[in-house]
Amino acid sequence: MSDLVNWNAEIQEIDDFLADNVLPDNVRLNAWTMIGSGKKYMEANLEPAREQNGNPTYRPYLDRAIEFMTWVKDHMGYWKNEKKIIPK
Repeated sequence: MSDLVNWNAEIQEIDDFLADNVLPDNVRLNAWTMIGSGKKYMEANLEPAREQNGNPTYRPYLDRAIEFMTWVKDHMGYWKNEKKIIPK
C-alpha cells in the first residue's frame, strides 16, 4: 500500500475552474514568474501533476497551477472588465 496522498480534489477544483474561464496571457504572477500564455502555463504544470498524482517530488507543479488559479480569481474582476477573461 502506498503512503502517497492523492491530489484529486485539488486537480478537480482547477479543472472545474478551467471549464468555466478563459485564462489571461502576459501575466506577472510574482516577482520571478512571467506567464506568456495562461493556457500553456496551466497545461505545462497540470500534466505532470496529474501523471505523478500524490508524488511529493511533483507537488511544485500542482502548487504553481494553484497559485495561478488563485491569482486569476483574485484579479478576475479587472480582467473581465478589460475583456481579457471571458467566462464561457
